[in-house]
Amino acid sequence: MKIFHSPAHRLHTPPFEVFDGGQRVPYLESPERMEVILQALQKMNWAEILPPADFGLAPISQVHTPDYLAFLASAWTGWRATEPQADAAADDIPLLPATFARPGQHRRPDSILGQAGYYMMDLSAPITAGTYTAALSAAHCALSGG
Repeated sequence: MKIFHSPAHRLHTPPFEVFDGGQRVPYLESPERMEVILQALQKMNWAEILPPADFGLAPISQVHTPDYLAFLASAWTGWRATEPQADAAADDIPLLPATFARPGQHRRPDSILGQAGYYMMDLSAPITAGTYTAALSAAHCALSGG
């Protein structure tokens, strides 16, 4: 069985996610968890672990809007540049929405926190410095398996 994996997945490393009414919990999908799974797969004689091909953004743009992709690509640096607490906290605090968009809201907010609430669905997938690269790599893995 072919399994597509990229070391870029390690770049998405939020220190926590927010769960059950505001509780900060350690982020479940950690690089350590991925390493355990990868090591187990490498021991199997049926698992062929391969790097993904680079498909560019064209096939991803058929699923996601250009605005959303631009948000993901620039969210971390935009937040660090405009939010003083983000810069002071360095990589310790991920980008999370302050509020969420109302159902049917079509106007994209101007602020980075407003955009986070517009594009993000919940508090379990915070954005860190490596999130976009990791997500892009994950999309390439999915496309490689297709």
